[in-house]
Amino acid sequence: MAQDPQDRPSGGGSGGAPPPQMSGLRMIAWFLAVMLFTYYWLGVTESQQQELSYTQFKERVRANEVVSVTMQGERITGQLHSLVEGAAPAEGQPARNRFVTTLPPVDDPDLMPLLEQHEVEVKARSAEEAGGRGC
Repeated sequence: MAQDPQDRPSGGGSGGAPPPQMSGLRMIAWFLAVMLFTYYWLGVTESQQQELSYTQFKERVRANEVVSVTMQGERITGQLHSLVEGAAPAEGQPARNRFVTTLPPVDDPDLMPLLEQHEVEVKARSAEEAGGRGC
């Protein structure tokens, strides 16, 4: 007599239990955990960068205060030898010696010679490169 398919144990014929499935609540919890981590990480990264005007950036280069820069499209991020003026860190926060500035929409032929003259390390990334958040 043939056995009814409903009476057979599930699990693909191996006799084992089917693989456990993630419950909807557990999936939501993991999603929220990932989102919180991402938000925190991005927030910390951004809070450690001080925005400088292009003029302030060039003044810092002339004063030999810039260690390195990364150019990506019209965005320049970089690192200073010392803290950004007026950017005293909050309690428990790291010192802010990173900055970000934006190139003006006009060509500045003096920028690269200025950076080279003051021995600033220059890195470049393509404007399309994803995740370009610093140097």
